[in-house]
Amino acid sequence: VFFRTLLQLVRDRAPGMLAVAMDSRTPTFRHERYPAYKANREKAPEDLHAQVPVIEEILAALRVPCVRADGYEADDVIASLAERCRPSAVPCWILSGDKDILQLIGGNVRLLAQERGSSDIEEYTREKVHELRGVYPEQVVDFLALTGDSSDNVPGVAGIGEKTAQKLLAEHGSLDRIYASLPSVTPEGVRRKLEAGRESAFLSRELVTLDRAVPGLPAVESLAFEGLRVQQALPLLAREGMKSIAADLQALAAGAAAGPSPGGRPRAEPAPAGQGPAAEAAPVPA
Repeated sequence: VFFRTLLQLVRDRAPGMLAVAMDSRTPTFRHERYPAYKANREKAPEDLHAQVPVIEEILAALRVPCVRADGYEADDVIASLAERCRPSAVPCWILSGDKDILQLIGGNVRLLAQERGSSDIEEYTREKVHELRGVYPEQVVDFLALTGDSSDNVPGVAGIGEKTAQKLLAEHGSLDRIYASLPSVTPEGVRRKLEAGRESAFLSRELVTLDRAVPGLPAVESLAFEGLRVQQALPLLAREGMKSIAADLQALAAGAAAGPSPGGRPRAEPAPAGQGPAAEAAPVPA
């Protein structure tokens, strides 16, 4: 799914710059702040861990850079690169299914995501975020601070669900304003839950806020994309039994040979005649 989506993105969007953000190999600052962060997740199978270097090897062959920073999650890397793009008028597209990323949408920073069960890539606008989540992008952090996030073991405020959080943010605008107006919050039961969960709410906000200033990342300009390098990747895809991905890549290269992409850049370099995959495709988790 990962590589098929990557090829779809390159074919349909013809990006001028491109990078894949990866999670830190070491514990992040969130684990240091809250040791229970993501503690409820089952340990990933060993074969899944073994696939990560393979994915990185194929991406390197394709000429797609991977970017990571020790102590930070992939979403922090994305947020920091996106922040560097904000001063310019050049659109910054983020392809992610992580709800934390919704907080970044605005101006020239935009989100692309696949709906569950669909291969179509949809654009998430500010209005669509509100339609789907009941809050605007700038409220997503405070929304998650109230509701928590069970997938990451972010506690939130006990007893405050999505509907209540949406109502509170619609009335008050932000977490700070909710607590500044706490004596007037109704009904009484919600007010008591907020009072009891104050510390948890602000801790949760820290955990879900993406870091937009991760140090040591490459300059955005260094991520210029010159098209997928087909011939170097095909032997690796054959080795891993990824026949359908190799075929898709060759088709993309054939299209590039026939003419330039809408953006004037080749989407992929043509592969030598006769070079192709040698085995059936196998799914790659990502």
